[in-house]
Amino acid sequence: MGDKEITIGYEELNRIEIYCSKCGAAVLIDTQTTMEWGRFEHCPICGTELSDKLKASLAAYGRFFRELSESKSKVRFRLKAPAL
Repeated sequence: MGDKEITIGYEELNRIEIYCSKCGAAVLIDTQTTMEWGRFEHCPICGTELSDKLKASLAAYGRFFRELSESKSKVRFRLKAPAL
């Protein structure tokens, strides 16, 4: 039997949680409410700088949301449904 899936619009993926590689602190970033979230560079708890790869990924994630919303296209993700 195939895996069950759920479908969600890309707008539902606007919140991302990032964990510091040094202290483990989590930062929740909401792309709909945080204007400068793509410029997040340091852990707010211990000050550790994010890796260049993570910073580039965050910038790309921000561009994804901005450009997709400007495109007026309908995009949905299909995710494996959690087991009950």
